[in-house]
Amino acid sequence: MRIIFFFVLVLTLCFNKIEAQDFNQAKLDSFIVKLEQNKKAMGSISIYKAGKDVYVKSIGYKDSAQKSKANHESLYRIGSISKTYTATLILMLKEKGKLSLTDKLSAWFPDVKNADQITIEHLLRHRSGLFNFTNELNFMQWMTQSIKREELLQKIIQYTPNFKPGEKFEYSNTNYFLLALIAEKQSGKKYHQLLHDFICKPLKLKRTFDYPDSKFFSDQTISFKKYADWVPDTNTHLSITLGAGSIVATAEDVNTFLNALFTYKLVSKKSVEEMATLVDGYGLGVFRVPFYERFALGHNGGIDGFRSASYYFADDQVSITYLSNAVDYPFNDVMIGILSIFYDKSYTIPEFEDKVSLHTPAELKQLEGTYSSKQLPFQIIISAQNNVLLFKPSHQTEIKLAEKEKFIFEYKAANLQVEFDENAQKFIMKQGLGIYEFVKQNP
Repeated sequence: MRIIFFFVLVLTLCFNKIEAQDFNQAKLDSFIVKLEQNKKAMGSISIYKAGKDVYVKSIGYKDSAQKSKANHESLYRIGSISKTYTATLILMLKEKGKLSLTDKLSAWFPDVKNADQITIEHLLRHRSGLFNFTNELNFMQWMTQSIKREELLQKIIQYTPNFKPGEKFEYSNTNYFLLALIAEKQSGKKYHQLLHDFICKPLKLKRTFDYPDSKFFSDQTISFKKYADWVPDTNTHLSITLGAGSIVATAEDVNTFLNALFTYKLVSKKSVEEMATLVDGYGLGVFRVPFYERFALGHNGGIDGFRSASYYFADDQVSITYLSNAVDYPFNDVMIGILSIFYDKSYTIPEFEDKVSLHTPAELKQLEGTYSSKQLPFQIIISAQNNVLLFKPSHQTEIKLAEKEKFIFEYKAANLQVEFDENAQKFIMKQGLGIYEFVKQNP
């Protein structure tokens, strides 16, 4: 769950039985270490085969002083992988007879617009039509502050739905926040207690937590963003991400959970099959990940500078989890590298050569300013820092643009291109099929 990120990253990978001992561990080590040495990524990787560890590797640091190295016990915010846990809790309550997927939202929150038409299944599948609260224009102003459940619920009640329930798929963190509240009401337990009692305790997970009232936690791994060097990223308050992205865990704990889920140790085979049934590409808290002739089920996540992915390949009984607290290389490409090496596909470890800048510091400085568009309802702030151009929508976090050509910049992870005119008074933003003109505001 990249809850503060304006752009949507869609993971599309190009997916023989494999024995655990067959993969080229030395090559995978080489790839991961190269990412670390070239300051392209940090994080922890865990690969399970038939529920057992076959590979574990941690790179980078976990604290802001960069003095404490990450290890297999390092805790990361797993972002939207939390949604898979929330969906599992809902299915466990369903199996206990506490609720049904056809139950209407109005049974708990009648004041939410269209609540009498929205079912629990709509929420699980992101088909409710409810506005995603993390897309609120002023979200950046309150995302780092603690918020009570009732306060966030009142915000949600005020939003206008984007479409009628069941009409289509549209990813919304609002859905999973509401599911967490429903789970609390039907169980009589707080979400963190449910997580512990229903999932962590039976699976003996010692490094999986939900901190509902904490901005920081004692064993925290913080996230970084890259300018000339790594700098700490923002810290979204975990009360805001309840049910949708509030869990912290180790890579190995996430793998243990995923393996248990898809081998029916938490819910029945029928429930797992229901979870894996896709509508518009999304199931109940999971989606399908293709890789050559294979496919996996799982989820991605993103919050602040954290990125995560956790996939289960049922045919091979393989689960792969990568939790990262810093990336300066397309996360999708990291996962392609890991999967390609593990599954012995043709893959050349990339070279990371420092490029000579196409722009002088003065040229970047002249691009600075606040730009607005008649086509989109927000401003974009362009700034230069340490000979790096930063791009920040007014209601979201900033990203670092890479040079493509003279006065043309890009952010490959989101298929974004920004092209400035020679007078530095406007730019054209291209993303996907969209083309938008932004003009610099008068000083």
